Amino acid sequence: YGLLMRSLLTLNKARQFIALLAEEQPDHPLQEQQQRLHALTGNLQMKLNNHLCRNEFEHIVNSWLSTTQPVNDRQVKRKDFIKTLLEMMNPE
Repeated sequence: YGLLMRSLLTLNKARQFIALLAEEQPDHPLQEQQQRLHALTGNLQMKLNNHLCRNEFEHIVNSWLSTTQPVNDRQVKRKDFIKTLLEMMNPE
């Protein structure tokens, strides 16, 4: 599960980087590298969608999300972040 989580974190950071670069410099000369990074993130997402442990991992995380009640802002943000990561495992 650690590998799945690490992959989700990497995919999330890559998407944030792509969005930031596109927002700040839409006509930047690094557009080719940006497209390549976008293709790599798509490839990683496909691998996550087809991973053998995906369903069990998703079930365990959803179970944790449904039984855990956040008590402060940090825990609310953590729970929202985990939901965002989990959403990336589903095809768009």
